[in-house]
Amino acid sequence: MANAYFMGMLILEMVPQLQYGTGVPDLIMPIAFVVGLSMGKDIYEDVMRHKQDNEENNRKCEVG
Repeated sequence: MANAYFMGMLILEMVPQLQYGTGVPDLIMPIAFVVGLSMGKDIYEDVMRHKQDNEENNRKCEVG
């Protein structure tokens, strides 16, 4: 929910009538950092899940 707030603030900073200071969005770096960390964590978890699935699916089993 906090990320949605900062994303909304970032969008508002890009509207020319609402800009303050130099006109450069100040929130772009913090939100990019947080989103990048989240993406990295999700990629790591997906790769680990993929490896575990392959191990489980390639395990030998005895039928019957």
